[in-house]
Amino acid sequence: MHRSALRSGLVAILFGAHALTASLFAQIPTQCLEIESILVDACNPFATCDGSSEGQNEMVRFRTGPNPIALSDLEANWPNGTWRGIVQNTTTASITEQLNSTIVSCGFLLEPPGGVIPPGSSVLLVTSTEMCLVGNSFEALTDTIYLIFQNAGNTAGHFANSPAAGQPASPTPPVGMGVRTLILFDNATNCSDTVSYVRELLVNTEGTYGGQNGETDGGTVEFSWPGVPDVSYVNYGCQAPFDPLFVQAEVDGVLCGGTGTVTLTGEVIGGTFTSVQWQGGTGTFGDPNALNTTYTAGPGDLATVILTLCAQTDCVDPICGTVSIPAGNGPTVTMVPSGPVSLCPGDEVVLTATGADSYLWSTGETTGSISVTSLGTFSVVGTNACGSGSGSVEVIQATGVTVTISGVPQICPGQSTVLTASGASQYIWSTGDFTASITVTTPGIYSVSGSNNCGSATESISVTQAADPVVGISGDLAICAGESTVLSAAGATSYLWSNQATTSSITVDEAGTYTVTGTSVCGTAQASAEVVVDPLPTLSFSGITQLCPGESTEITVSGASQYVWDGGESTASITVTTPGVYSVTGSNNCGSVTGSVTVTEATSPLVSISGDLSICAGESTVLTATGADSFVWNDQTTTASITVEAAGTYTVTGTSACGTAEASAEVVVDPLPSASISGDPQLCAGQSATLVASGGDSYVWSTGATTASITVDTPGAVSVTASNSCGSSTASLEVVVGVPPTVTVSGNTFLCPGATTVLTATSATSVTWNTGASGSTLVVSAPGLYIASVSNGCGTDSDGLAVTASPLNTSFTAIPTSGLAPLNVQFNSTTTPVDATLSWDLGDGESSTAPSPTNVYTTPGQYVVELTATLDGCSSTVSQVILVTSVVSSNPSSITLPNVFTPNGDRHNDLLLMDAVNITSVEVLIYNRWGQKVNELKRVGEVWDGRSMSGEHVSDGTYFYTLVAMGADGVEHTLTGHITVLR
Repeated sequence: MHRSALRSGLVAILFGAHALTASLFAQIPTQCLEIESILVDACNPFATCDGSSEGQNEMVRFRTGPNPIALSDLEANWPNGTWRGIVQNTTTASITEQLNSTIVSCGFLLEPPGGVIPPGSSVLLVTSTEMCLVGNSFEALTDTIYLIFQNAGNTAGHFANSPAAGQPASPTPPVGMGVRTLILFDNATNCSDTVSYVRELLVNTEGTYGGQNGETDGGTVEFSWPGVPDVSYVNYGCQAPFDPLFVQAEVDGVLCGGTGTVTLTGEVIGGTFTSVQWQGGTGTFGDPNALNTTYTAGPGDLATVILTLCAQTDCVDPICGTVSIPAGNGPTVTMVPSGPVSLCPGDEVVLTATGADSYLWSTGETTGSISVTSLGTFSVVGTNACGSGSGSVEVIQATGVTVTISGVPQICPGQSTVLTASGASQYIWSTGDFTASITVTTPGIYSVSGSNNCGSATESISVTQAADPVVGISGDLAICAGESTVLSAAGATSYLWSNQATTSSITVDEAGTYTVTGTSVCGTAQASAEVVVDPLPTLSFSGITQLCPGESTEITVSGASQYVWDGGESTASITVTTPGVYSVTGSNNCGSVTGSVTVTEATSPLVSISGDLSICAGESTVLTATGADSFVWNDQTTTASITVEAAGTYTVTGTSACGTAEASAEVVVDPLPSASISGDPQLCAGQSATLVASGGDSYVWSTGATTASITVDTPGAVSVTASNSCGSSTASLEVVVGVPPTVTVSGNTFLCPGATTVLTATSATSVTWNTGASGSTLVVSAPGLYIASVSNGCGTDSDGLAVTASPLNTSFTAIPTSGLAPLNVQFNSTTTPVDATLSWDLGDGESSTAPSPTNVYTTPGQYVVELTATLDGCSSTVSQVILVTSVVSSNPSSITLPNVFTPNGDRHNDLLLMDAVNITSVEVLIYNRWGQKVNELKRVGEVWDGRSMSGEHVSDGTYFYTLVAMGADGVEHTLTGHITVLR
């Protein structure tokens, strides 16, 4: 059933997803791939993906055969446009992750692991990585699909939409047979699949042809397999091209008053399912697990009943759909109008019935509404599936006409007013107008006569002249503190003050600006008033109130408008020359107050500092200043006394009413004694030692000496006490008998090739080796005599060991080292001594212990041959590359070197190998970062094992090389680069 068939009747559909039909789940294509569908008319909504094009959103679904397919081997021959190749990177990974987050069912999108699509996989090819992610929904996906993308850059579509797109929808397709063909190739197996479709047969979302406003979006072609494909034209809307699964349900019958039985029909379309279940309502199902069943109403089914049919698929959650069953009781018919209707002769009234599905009037009419022109009672019977109900209304004779006039009966200057009459059918005004409303511009009395089939009546209205408002404020604007004033507004009909009061008068007791807006029929006007609050007098005095000998001072009073001093002065300031009490009375328009100030006699300051001026380290002293009223020390302290513990000069400035004076004091800090003894405390045989004391002014030794230094010739404890004025301190030292140093060297004295050994010097004294190294251990990598030496004040000593090297020298020859396959190579060991044990790894899985084995290499390639020799517990390995080629072709020559290898002996990436093709000669020079040559390669197949030319392992790090090679095609290759050695 197509989606268009689901839009009629009592049908509910829920979209699920089922990636393939049941017939395809059980099989895998026998050929490389099978094309299953093409999303031809892709969705690219501009509202959410501005600038998106259809060519970035088309999709092809196919299934792979019995073999994997690498993305690099996949190619499409599009109906339109060119193939841009497949890409798999961080962008495609991000798109796949975002689309997975939108899936609400049990489906999952994957990128092919390692760029290879597994056999038997369902694959969706998107034509661009610039797809609109919300354009084609993956929400209902239940299958696992591999998602791959063509490289970005294609905006024009690869396919051809219906030529009727954008035209009105039609049940018949447009004329024409525009065939479009798509071919998908697997280039690795030279295999392909071909499908074709007719663009005129693409359908819209209704299953018809053409359509406007995006109705054709989602046009899809599906192809069956195996064999000649059956072509189906479907449209699932803006959903990615996988077959959706539908659950639909239909009902036959109704339920009335909580009783009755209906027939239910269910269907699952587009996929397989394991079980179904009906649920909902308060009644019972004949069989809740059958697609087709019955439902009997329950006691709670008094309104519309919603039933749900769910199908269990291979998803965790079932796919469900719903169906609505009409239920309830017989209708309750309502009449509009609902009460008696007055009707004048010649008029008509419309009566409307509601609440039922069909109606029968007492007039015989069966419409929902009827028009009546006569008097009487009109009744109607309404019917629905559950019964019938009735209603009626009486139409009576209307009374006479009552005319009223509405509108503003005042005219403002330069304006007009509209008068409107109501209550009749026709009107005539005293102005001669016949309309229901008139506009008047002058004052006067206006009347209107109104009439209808029921009679006539007259009404009049007086229109007066109005003036623009002129608002003013009156009231006392200056008050004293604690008083209030009344502000009154006039000149309008209503008022709004700035304090939100709406009366014409307000009472205020605070200073400020008060604004009022007055409104009349002709507009608004505004006025403001400033209220000033005068304070009561509050006297305050300023000036110096201490009088120095022979000087005068000025005393100033403030806080009033006028002043009178007890001496008769009426100024704010007076000059005082003698001590005493001075009184003044201050007044303003709100009252008066009296106050006084006392002037005293003062003297000049004389500052001095007292306190202990000599202290020991860690102590403190208190310095106290006297002789003034306030003090400031040179550390900004303002107290009379300060506590100090550092040496220095401390100065204080004292201030009184009659000036300032300064005093200073010098504080000295004597250090505490700290005794110490210096000198060598070891007595070598027949010698003496000199010990020196420091840290005090005088010294007393435990020997009784009082000098700063003494000489001792016997071992034992020696102490000294150092003293000064702040105390004493004692130090001690142990004089010991000196012992000449000794050293013993031990360790393995036998070196294997390329190995090292550690020698250990045992001594209580620091060790120096004859190599210039120091320390108790020495790492030795070459044979020789290694001596450790020690020394102190009582003598020297040395010891050493001779380190010898193993005579093992591993080497071999190979004849030839390169050639055509099969290649027979003779290997000869030149290892000395000849009694060493040999072990060959011939590079192709073969091995030997013979001195001169032979081996045949049948397959072209590079073979690393290693010879390991063992003697006296030592072993060493050398290697050589055997180059086996096929018949020389016309291929161009080439050569490269890797930039990193790990010669750590794990037989993995231990050697630096050249990748040489058709190279006849080569020279590689390898340097360290100081430009010193560490090794060289002189022939094709030669390798570097991470050793220097002297056979020692080079340290980890970066090395640089130059390469000059000649190809069999006459091309010379010159390379430079770097090689990183890691172990």
